[in-house]
Amino acid sequence: MIETLLNILPPLRADLAVKLTGVNGFTGAGEIGFIARRNGARSIEIELRGVAGREAVVYAEDQPVATLRFDHGHASQVLATEKGDDVPALFYGAAIEIRQNGEAILKGSLTRA
Repeated sequence: MIETLLNILPPLRADLAVKLTGVNGFTGAGEIGFIARRNGARSIEIELRGVAGREAVVYAEDQPVATLRFDHGHASQVLATEKGDDVPALFYGAAIEIRQNGEAILKGSLTRA
């Protein structure tokens, strides 16, 4: 009976991740992890490196999620609804882009972590 329930209930949490790679001649790389829990709590962990410039905006499905400021080409940030942050509900295959001055410099799609 427990096995049957486990098979029909949604998972306690969904873990998705993306490895970001450079586009349009830009170098740099990064990872983003997304966790959604059954209780509705969500979090995003963002880690970028090798990026020139002072700041960039993270987009998920063409919507801005966060603005990051770089220190020697590196930026990281954690957003969590439990801290009061606005964290969008993302999904498998969601398009993620890092943009500077409106142009995509890194991109990828969320997959299972």
